[in-house]
This record gives sequence, structure tokens and C-alpha cells, in this order.
Amino acid sequence: TKEPIIGPADAFDATDWIEAFNSLQRLCLTHEECDEQRRRMGFWYYVVDDHLMKGCFYKNNVAYFGLGGTFEEMSSPSQGQKMRIWCGDVPTETIQPTMRPSARPT
Repeated sequence: TKEPIIGPADAFDATDWIEAFNSLQRLCLTHEECDEQRRRMGFWYYVVDDHLMKGCFYKNNVAYFGLGGTFEEMSSPSQGQKMRIWCGDVPTETIQPTMRPSARPT
């Protein structure tokens, strides 16, 4: 019989993964934060209005911020085609690639 392959994922249990994932997520509380985050994520269009879904979300390549609402409403799970945008989804720093040495430098 073959031994099971143990990889990096086996070093954490489910609780560790959930905590790590949640630490990367932060609720966008203002339309300014939402605007900044949607730009980082590459959304060109942005609408701020009194939507049924509150807080920062996107649908069909358009980002939205639903004004008003409680913390619970702004952090509610995605609804149908509307997907929640969390601040912190994309690194804020630009990552520079490292250059590998070349056998034939130019």
C-alpha cells in the first residue's frame, strides 16, 4: 500500500485555515475604502447608491457600495450574483519579481 502524501496543507487543521483566511479579510466600512479596494482589484466602474445589499460588493464587473445598513448587513454573505468585496483581498504593495541569473547575460 502507498503511504499518504503529506503536504503543507496538512500542517494546519481547518480552524487554522479559517483563522488565516479571516485575518486577511477586513470589512470595507466606507465608500472611500471600497473605492480604493475595487481599484486594486481592477474594477473600472463603481456605483455608490442606496442598494438593497449594503456595503462593498460587485456584480457583473461593476463594483458597488450600498449606503446605510448595519455592520451585520455590510458583512452579510454574498447574495446570488452579488459578491462581497473585502478590504485586504489584494496586497496593497506592488510585488517586484526577482531576476534569476542567466547563463547567457545580454
